[in-house]
Amino acid sequence: MEKANYYDTLKGNIAKSLQGTDIITSEGSVFNDNLGLADLTKADVTKVNSYVTTFTAAGLDAVGDMALANIKSDPAIQKVTASISCGDFGNVNYDVTGKKATQIPPKEKGGEPTPATAYGSTRIGLEFVAGEKSGLLGQVRSRIKSDAKNLLGEK
Repeated sequence: MEKANYYDTLKGNIAKSLQGTDIITSEGSVFNDNLGLADLTKADVTKVNSYVTTFTAAGLDAVGDMALANIKSDPAIQKVTASISCGDFGNVNYDVTGKKATQIPPKEKGGEPTPATAYGSTRIGLEFVAGEKSGLLGQVRSRIKSDAKNLLGEK
């Protein structure tokens, strides 16, 4: 897979933003600051992100309604899992739990937690497909594995 013509510049800009040792963080707005390299604007990405957020929330709303109805109608069902396709872009995965035992942490140090029941717990996971550049991720993963073996492997 061929790298985008701005790949090396983007990698360098990201590398310059990184700091840390065992936990690496990025300083500044490296994502937004480099959108122009891909002929994108912040408005373009904001519009797409807004749609993804709205789609994900509407999906949870629809899945939640169906999941709770299924849990109510069959007491053996404790949790419902769902996946909604985002076409060529990936999937949104949902878990809806009807009720589960939990504990409220103590208010005072050394105190006892209070048993409680949590209703309607949800989990959302977004799975994105890299699209036409998916082979590029595989190439980078392979290079990192090879470099790790060369740097850290037994001689």
